[in-house]
Amino acid sequence: MITHYFKLGYRALSKNKYYSFINIFGLTLGMLSALIIAKYIGSSYQLDNFQENRRRIFVVTQEETVNGNTQQTNTSYWDAGTMATQYPEVGEMTRYSWHIGSLVLTQDKDRNVSFTENRIFSADSSFFKVFSFPLIHGDAQTALSRAHSIVLTRAASRKYFGNENPIGKALLIRVPWGQETTYEVTGVTEDIPENSRFQFDFLVAQSPPEPAESWLVPGYTTYLLLTKTDQATTIGEKLTDALKEEAQLKEADKKVKITLEPFTKVQLPATAVLLVVTGIFIVIISWANYINQVIAQSYMRIKETGVLRVIGASSGNLKTQFIVESSLLCSTALLLIILIYSGLEPVLQSLTNGHFLPLFNDPTPINFLFLAIFAAGIILAASIPTVILFSQDSGASLRQTYNSKIGGIGLRKGLVAIQFSISAVLMISIFVITNQLSYIRHKDKGINMENTLIVKAPMINAKWDVRRKTMALFKEKCAELPFVSGITSSTTVPAEEYRQETYISFQGKEEKAMVHQNDVDDRFFDFYQVRFAAGHNFIPDARSINRNSIILNESAAKALGIFDFDKAIDTKITDHETEEVYNLIGIVKDYHKTALKYQMRPTAFKFNDLRGHFSLKLNPGTAEGEHLEAAIGAVQGIWNNVYPDASFEAYFLKEKFEADNMEDLYLGRLFECFTFLSIIVSCLGLFGLSLLISTKRQKEIGVRKVFGATSMHILTSMIKGYLSPLLVSMAVGAPLAYGLMNRWLMNYAYHTGIGMGTISLALLVLVLIFLFTVSYHTIRSAVANPVTVLRD
Repeated sequence: MITHYFKLGYRALSKNKYYSFINIFGLTLGMLSALIIAKYIGSSYQLDNFQENRRRIFVVTQEETVNGNTQQTNTSYWDAGTMATQYPEVGEMTRYSWHIGSLVLTQDKDRNVSFTENRIFSADSSFFKVFSFPLIHGDAQTALSRAHSIVLTRAASRKYFGNENPIGKALLIRVPWGQETTYEVTGVTEDIPENSRFQFDFLVAQSPPEPAESWLVPGYTTYLLLTKTDQATTIGEKLTDALKEEAQLKEADKKVKITLEPFTKVQLPATAVLLVVTGIFIVIISWANYINQVIAQSYMRIKETGVLRVIGASSGNLKTQFIVESSLLCSTALLLIILIYSGLEPVLQSLTNGHFLPLFNDPTPINFLFLAIFAAGIILAASIPTVILFSQDSGASLRQTYNSKIGGIGLRKGLVAIQFSISAVLMISIFVITNQLSYIRHKDKGINMENTLIVKAPMINAKWDVRRKTMALFKEKCAELPFVSGITSSTTVPAEEYRQETYISFQGKEEKAMVHQNDVDDRFFDFYQVRFAAGHNFIPDARSINRNSIILNESAAKALGIFDFDKAIDTKITDHETEEVYNLIGIVKDYHKTALKYQMRPTAFKFNDLRGHFSLKLNPGTAEGEHLEAAIGAVQGIWNNVYPDASFEAYFLKEKFEADNMEDLYLGRLFECFTFLSIIVSCLGLFGLSLLISTKRQKEIGVRKVFGATSMHILTSMIKGYLSPLLVSMAVGAPLAYGLMNRWLMNYAYHTGIGMGTISLALLVLVLIFLFTVSYHTIRSAVANPVTVLRD
C-alpha cells in the first residue's frame, strides 16, 4: 500500500514540475544557508568543550572606575584571585597571562636551536588542576610549582629537542629589552586543540610582579574552580566588598566591582549575532515560501481531490498521500543539502581555519534541530491541504467552485508579506553594514601607515650603551638605503596592543588617570604624521631634556581634566609607577592604534631610544613586486650585520592593521551573501504566487479586455493588487531594521549613522526587485489575446 502512495506522490510532483522545482530549490537554498550559518556559529560553542571541569569554572571579570570613567579590565595579580581562595566554595584558583614575545634558545651544547616565539604564557601551579591538559611527560600536580619551570607542548618539544624526553633540560628565554631567564622543562603536554582559548606553546611558572604593580596593573585572567556553582554571585559580591578596603586601590582612587562569569559562556561578536538572526530569518522565509506554494497547489487540486472523495477516499487516505508527497519533496531537498554541504565542507574548513562543525560527527544539537524542522515542515505541509480540501463541499469541488476563506489569497499574500518584511530588514541591513565597512576602511586614522615596514625589536642581551649604539647604527644604515625615506623606533607600533600601563597625575594633585605608555624616539610623530594639538615634539639630539619630558594624546589629557591644551604645556606630570616627574611638552591628536571598534585609548609618550620596534618608510613603488623582495633583503642584510645573533622579523603595517578589521569585514561579506540568497528565496515565492493569481484571473482579464479595457489598465490594476503586501512589508521591516542595525552599530566606538536616505534607497531597491519578480506573469496575462483565453 505504501508503494502505491509513493507512486502517486511521485506522479503528483512530476505533473507539477514548476512548483516542485520552486519548492525544492527554495528549501535547498534557504536551509543550506541556515545550516552553514549554524555550523559556523556552533563551532564557537565547542570552545574548550573537552575541559572536564568546564561547568564548575568561572572567569573573574573586573569593572573598575577611576575618576568617574568605568571600563572592563582583566584582574591584577593579588586582588580577586588571591582573596577568593579564603572562601570554602572556591576549590582552586589560577591566573593566566601572556608572557611576552621572546627569543627562546636551547642550553644544550650539542643542540643549538633558537626561535622568536609569541605563544609564551604564564600560569599558576594550579593551572593543570583546573584545566584538562594531560601531560605526556612530567607531573601535572607539580609541573609549575617551582620558580623558573616551564611546560612545553609536544610540537614545541620536538622543535627544540627532537624526539628526546626534554624533562630536566634548560631553555633560555630572552625578552625584547634583553633580560634573560633560564627555565627548566618540567612537563610536556599534548598539542593544544584548535577549539581552545589557551593557545600556548610554552607555559612558564607565574612570578609575582613588583609590589607597586601587584594591585593596580590588570594583566591577568583569573579562573576559579568552584565547589558550589550556585554561589558565584555571592562570591563576586564578597570580593567587591573586600577590595574596597585595599590600601593601593584606595590610594589610586580606583573602585573595583567583581563578577564571576561561567567559563562556558560564549560571547559572540556583534556581526556573528547578526548572522544568527539572519539564519533564523532565512528559515522563516524558506518555510513561508514552501507553505505558500503548498496552499496554492491545494486549490489547483480541488477537482482531483473532489473526485477521490466521491469514489470513497477518506481523510486518512488523503492525509497519507499528502504526507508522502511532502516527504518526497523535503527528502529531495535534504539530500541535495547533504550533498552540497559535503562538497563545500573542505572549502569552508579552509576559509575559517577549521572553525566549522562537520556535517555528521557533530556533538551539538544542530543536526537534530535541523531534522526536527524538516519533520515539522513535512507534517505542516501535509496538514494544510487536508484542512483546505476537506473544508470544501465535494460537489463544489467537482465544479471547481470553492470556499477561499481557508488558505485564500489573503493568507498567501500575508505569507509573502512576512517574507518581504524580513527581506526589507535584511536589505536595509545590507546598506547599513556596507556603509559601516566602507567607513572603517576609509575613515581618517589620524596616522599615516602607507608603505611602512615594521621590523620587530631585536632580542639581545646587552648593556644599555651597547643597545643605544646598535639601534643608532641600524637606523643610520637603513636611512642610507635609497628606497628608505624615514625610520623611527617605538616600544609599540600601530595595530599592536599596548604592553605597559601606568597612573599619572599633575604633580601634587591626588586625581590620577590610568594611561597606556609608549616609549618613542624623537622621529616618531613626524614619521607617522601625527598632528600636535598643542606644544611641540621631542627635541632632536637632546636626550637629557627629552628623558625628562612627556607627551600625552588628547584622551590622556582629557582623562586628567585638561581641556585648554595650550595652558597645560610645561606643567609637571607625575608617573606613579616610577614616581618620576616629567615636563609636559606636547599634546597630540588622537589616532587609531587598533581596530575602529575600540575607543582611542589615553596614552603617554616617553622618550626612549634604547629599545623598540623599527618602522621604515619605503618610497612609493618599492613596496610591491620584485622591488619589495629586494628592499626587504637589503634591510635584512643590515640587520644580520648589526644583530648577528637576533632573528629578523618584518611585516607591512597596513596589512596588519587591515587584518585586525578582517573578522568584521569577513562576517559582513557573509551577511551580504546570505541576505542575497534569502531575497532569492522570497522572490521564488512571489514568482509562484504571481503565476497562481495570473492563471486564476485569465478569464476575468479576457472578459475585461473584450469590454474595452486596455492592457496598460489591466497591468496597472494587477500590480496594485500586489502593493498591499509590499507596503505592509516596508512598514513592518523598516522600524525593525532600524532598531537592529542601530544596536549593531553601538558595538563600534566609531560608526556611521542610519539616515533616511539609506533606508529609502534600500526600500527602493526592494520595490524594484518586487516589481521585476511579479512583472513576468503579470505582463503575459495583460497582453494575452482574450479570444484565445476565453476559448480555452
